[in-house]
Amino acid sequence: MVATPAYAETVEASGIGQARVRVSAPLTQLKIARAVERARTLAVPRAFINTQVQAARYASAARLTLGAVLSIGEPPPGPDPSPANTVARFGGNRYCGPVTTATRQTVDGERVVTRTTRYRCFAPRFVLVRMSVTFAAAPAPPV
Repeated sequence: MVATPAYAETVEASGIGQARVRVSAPLTQLKIARAVERARTLAVPRAFINTQVQAARYASAARLTLGAVLSIGEPPPGPDPSPANTVARFGGNRYCGPVTTATRQTVDGERVVTRTTRYRCFAPRFVLVRMSVTFAAAPAPPV
């Protein structure tokens, strides 16, 4: 039987992972959604590593040693939204939709506005994953 140390304290840290979205033309909703999911799969481990590094800094400053992971989660979106190039342009998981452009011309001294609507797709440049992890912690052994 192995004895495990009693953890009376915890260390919580947050981190961000980022991965580029790679999708080939012609763009479609399905291709972009799959590329975003692949990028997210790459970004999650990066976020965890960044979180571990941050937790190790906190633990060292408090003279603690990190133990097991107690909880992992994605914090709810705060007042600081994601950069515009990481969000689906049409909301939710919709990357394709109608785009209306207006053209202004002067015809016989009058302003004429012509509107054209086309179906377009926009892929985000990268995916951001925010992660919060709580680690068990114990006092560091004396040096």
